[in-house]
Amino acid sequence: MITAFAKSKAVAYVVSIFLVGGITGGVVAVGVNRHAQSAQPHSHDIATHLRDRLTSSLDLTPEQLQQVNPILEKSSEEIQKIHAETMERVGGVMTGSYDQISALLTPEQKVKLEQMQNERGNSQHRGHHFRPHTSPRSGRPPQPDGGQL
Repeated sequence: MITAFAKSKAVAYVVSIFLVGGITGGVVAVGVNRHAQSAQPHSHDIATHLRDRLTSSLDLTPEQLQQVNPILEKSSEEIQKIHAETMERVGGVMTGSYDQISALLTPEQKVKLEQMQNERGNSQHRGHHFRPHTSPRSGRPPQPDGGQL
């Protein structure tokens, strides 16, 4: 017969395994979500998203969709260009800030700041950028008018 101590031990093992699995799953989900949110949008993805949203919300006819497609393609290409230009400007501002901060630091702190800059540069090359606060529901930045497109 199983003793109370053995039962408690078995329950503790099962709970421990469950907790470790939950924590591991959470860490993986955060990493995947962070990567998905920080990847630079591609013009095709933007156009597809807008097209799907307009088609489902407005019940566009095939003729309307054919006329809308070139507009969306052009707009999404412009959005991608603006995004790239903006990220370049943000990088310049960050570099200027780091230069000013560096002048205030000790030699040891300067080494750490340089490491931070290198990490920032490496993450940007992998497609990770600073992201504005996102809506918890959609994962997208909030729109000024409260709507989402």
